[in-house]
Amino acid sequence: MPEDKIVFKIPPLPEAMPVENIRISVCIPCYNLGELLIETVKSVQAQSFPVHEIILVNDGSTDNTHEIVQNLPQVFTYLNREKNQGVSQARNLAAEHASGNWFLFLDGDDHLFPDALAHFSKSAAEGGAGVIVGRVEQLDPETGQRRERTYPEIGGAAPHASKKNFWRSLIASPGAALVNADLHRAIGGYTKPWQPTEDRDYYIRSGACTTYRFCDAFVLEKIYRENSSRIYNRQAVFWGAKVQMEFLDWAAERGIATDYLETTPLEIILRNLKEALKNHDLDVVASLKGYAVEKGVSLPLPWKIRCGLEKLRSLILPVPPKKQLL
Repeated sequence: MPEDKIVFKIPPLPEAMPVENIRISVCIPCYNLGELLIETVKSVQAQSFPVHEIILVNDGSTDNTHEIVQNLPQVFTYLNREKNQGVSQARNLAAEHASGNWFLFLDGDDHLFPDALAHFSKSAAEGGAGVIVGRVEQLDPETGQRRERTYPEIGGAAPHASKKNFWRSLIASPGAALVNADLHRAIGGYTKPWQPTEDRDYYIRSGACTTYRFCDAFVLEKIYRENSSRIYNRQAVFWGAKVQMEFLDWAAERGIATDYLETTPLEIILRNLKEALKNHDLDVVASLKGYAVEKGVSLPLPWKIRCGLEKLRSLILPVPPKKQLL
């Protein structure tokens, strides 16, 4: 076996089992969420199907999160980190302490609908899927506006979900996706602190290894801000390209074919470069060009000229005000 190959075994699909054998560990990382965490924990404790355990990870909060957790009914495992290390590492830490056979990664301001775990457990008990994805209702707390963000087409045998999530995430939040514990461990959990694209990285890798099943029931109320949801996110463009490129490396090291993606490193760079140019973001353009050099990807001459023209344009015209950068 080549030295650059990693011994990797895709875990078998979970077998059918009695629903009472489904043990769901709810893992909640939190950072500076304060009192918002209270309602999140209450929504888990109020489930019609009993949660196996709740694991809270305080990821170095500098507000009153620690004091609030101390005043909650102690029906959970509490891990307090002195230094913030990011949501990916916090989720992994929670999973390391979890004893359930299924994991649900909630954000610290998420709310589960009362029957969420009941729907999840019923679907998981059927066997044959490593990830169960439910419906999501998004709430803008400032306006009270609600809207659904659900993509039933996410369901399918591997590598269906990997392909579906490759160019954009079709899962609104990890809190809407129940993950088999063996699958989580097999793919190495959340491998990189690539916020805001660590979730897509997780779905691409897990989707290459297991069947995703769509659960036709609302499971999660997700807090969002209507205004911020429409802002161009410069981090998502650059880190999205890194997620995509490094997945190709990750899969190759494990002998997982990626021809189903029907793409190349050059296309990945160019598609993300096009997004950065459209938003006149020269910083991300420069980062993508540098990353292309690092990965041995040569830009075609027309694209080099286009980047040069954009730089020249920026010296003459200001960035259009409608294009906001995060």
